[in-house]
Amino acid sequence: MNDRLQRIEFFSLYELYLQKNEEFRRAVHARSAPAHLDELRSSINHIFTRLHEKRGFHRRSATDGRSAP
Repeated sequence: MNDRLQRIEFFSLYELYLQKNEEFRRAVHARSAPAHLDELRSSINHIFTRLHEKRGFHRRSATDGRSAP
């Protein structure tokens, strides 16, 4: 994928991440059901993982087989 499309995809994910964080903040303030908060938290974590993968921050294996810090 070319560099421009990768940037667009990253910033689209980032915008979604910000929206979900705001939705989570509002749900906490409104004292939403724990199941709803867990669903939002899971969604945020999934988006965060994708963002890290897109930026190359995923953990690489260390030479001894343990994950790198």
